[in-house]
Amino acid sequence: MAETKKATEETLPSVQHAWPEWCIVPEDLIPPKGRPVVPIRFRADWTDKPGAGDRQAILWSLSDLDEKVVLSRAMGDPARLMSEYSKIMVRAFDGKACKQDGTTDGEFAVWWGEIGQKCRDMIWKLYLQLHRLSDKERADFFDNCIAHVVIG
Repeated sequence: MAETKKATEETLPSVQHAWPEWCIVPEDLIPPKGRPVVPIRFRADWTDKPGAGDRQAILWSLSDLDEKVVLSRAMGDPARLMSEYSKIMVRAFDGKACKQDGTTDGEFAVWWGEIGQKCRDMIWKLYLQLHRLSDKERADFFDNCIAHVVIG
């Protein structure tokens, strides 16, 4: 099992904001530069296994390779896509790093089941938020980034 330590500014010097005091960052976690990294915590009573205490995860947006892995995992079933998109976005859970190749192991599968649907739904909502333009960005796109051209 990977060593973990309390998150500090020295843990990842490129972090622009302080890690929350409750966030345990695995030693072997390598966050991407220039993209938002989102630590989250689920209160124990929100989960399907409250006796395990509060749960946490560290998320970041998907790369092109991540999206290819998701499409493979969904096995052509559109109903599985959101679950797979949400799962692959979890890069660490309860102080343990997920495998960087996009595969998951038994410990992650147990964690995913124990956090329950209410918490999985919040990861799904974060997926949507991190992978879409904000209202302001969409307005800018439609107002300033589209040109209508008539040829001929």
